[in-house]
Amino acid sequence: DKLGVAKEDIMESDAKHRTMQIYKGHLPSDDILRERVEIDTNLLKVKRQQYFVSALAFAKYLGVSVAAYYGYEKGKVKPTRLVIRKMCNALDLQFVRLAKTV
Repeated sequence: DKLGVAKEDIMESDAKHRTMQIYKGHLPSDDILRERVEIDTNLLKVKRQQYFVSALAFAKYLGVSVAAYYGYEKGKVKPTRLVIRKMCNALDLQFVRLAKTV
């Protein structure tokens, strides 16, 4: 919490290294939140349809354009960790279920 990093991020593959870089002052914690991550597009689409009437409504909730959201849903654009967190909050998902991290 002191570093501003989610527990899930610390549990992921190279997050330990990044956490140490943040701790040492070599990397701001905001950089991790801006990192783009591949997601499970099928799960995103199914859950979005379950919780939101339209992609437009969900895009507005996320604070992104509809074109950007469709890019996420089609797998053409990787969302940032910050956007994925918003998606998870809205769709009642855990980060590790939606994000495809090694």
